[in-house]
Amino acid sequence: MHISTAHLQNGLGQYLDLAATEPVIVEQTGTPLVAMISYQIYQRLLELEDLVWGNQALAAEQEGYLSAEDTLRLLQQTNHGEATHETT
Repeated sequence: MHISTAHLQNGLGQYLDLAATEPVIVEQTGTPLVAMISYQIYQRLLELEDLVWGNQALAAEQEGYLSAEDTLRLLQQTNHGEATHETT
């Protein structure tokens, strides 16, 4: 379900209840801003993220460890360029 920020402000309790059973996408001026999901789904996403990172670590260990530059490049790709640490 997609709702506006105004609808969220006027019916927070209703949308919290709804988000417990299905994602609620909150839009601001027609642009998706946030997704409200149940805590169970959030926990499952964290578990899946851990699984992905674990698999990547195993693959890296099998292939040989990444250099600092390769690690930074991978983090920047994974975080869509949001990594800010520089290698020295």
